[in-house]
Amino acid sequence: WSGLLPNDTDLEATLFGTDGSFSKLVGLRLGIRTLHEGSYWNLSWQSSRLTESTLVGVGDTLWQHDLRAGLNRRIFEDWNFSLSLDLGLGEDQDNRRLGFHIGRRF
Repeated sequence: WSGLLPNDTDLEATLFGTDGSFSKLVGLRLGIRTLHEGSYWNLSWQSSRLTESTLVGVGDTLWQHDLRAGLNRRIFEDWNFSLSLDLGLGEDQDNRRLGFHIGRRF
């Protein structure tokens, strides 16, 4: 949804789902991304419900939530750098992830 916020700022809303043999997942992701001084900053929230199946019927249903913050920046003409921090929250599934990526375009 470009145009609702100041220039170089975008909103995102995504519905997603999977339906496998032993599990089903449905979820919603909301996010915002902005360009500031040559860097893209983003923040998103994802919430999903995972339903597991067993051979004898429906198993557990778990809620999973993720909060993610990230930075993407071009560091040289053909090189990019990305940094992300994720907080996973859910039923017995709390976790933290720190990621980085350095890439070069050819």
